[in-house]
Amino acid sequence: MSFGIADGFELLGGDNRTQKEIEFNARDKWEIDNLGFSMRLSSTTRMAAVKKSEAWEILNKSASGFMCMLREPSGLMRMSHNQLLTVRAGSDNTRAGTLQWIRINPKGECRCGVRLFPGSPRPIKVRPANINPGLKQALEPALVIPEAAMPKTPMTILLPAGWFQTGRVIETQAESSRMVKLMSLIERGADFDRCAIIAAPDS
Repeated sequence: MSFGIADGFELLGGDNRTQKEIEFNARDKWEIDNLGFSMRLSSTTRMAAVKKSEAWEILNKSASGFMCMLREPSGLMRMSHNQLLTVRAGSDNTRAGTLQWIRINPKGECRCGVRLFPGSPRPIKVRPANINPGLKQALEPALVIPEAAMPKTPMTILLPAGWFQTGRVIETQAESSRMVKLMSLIERGADFDRCAIIAAPDS
């Protein structure tokens, strides 16, 4: 489990370093040219993400996306109500959600209630769209969640708190760059805005 957008982005395999911080050797370049990725750099990204996450025990869970979790005694990351978190239960089962409640029992155990969002998040980078290339801001980490059928949920994006403005167009970058429009604010948490999005029309 990890808290916040940036750590969730890295837990999902996103690389939050700038191009200047990434050093390529000949082997890296061969793998990128022939495989499309570097085994060493991908491993480094995963190991860095592990250091920013904690192992928790799932005590119970429901089909509706609620679960009770027991925090490991050595956990040091700061927690708050309505905070964004990313939960990985196996290599192919990762979900984003929010911290609903926190309780400390007489034994000193920290138990937390978690509400999960429908769908599996993917790491993505974003910045406000700007027609003047010279004024472009740096890309920031975000999480995008595809449309879900059950329960019916539109495609959503998890942005840093305060980003949402109705009709705002932002640039997203993953495999390619695209513009999306923020349609509605589904939820505002302690450290995130969860927004419904659609592809922005061509200008």
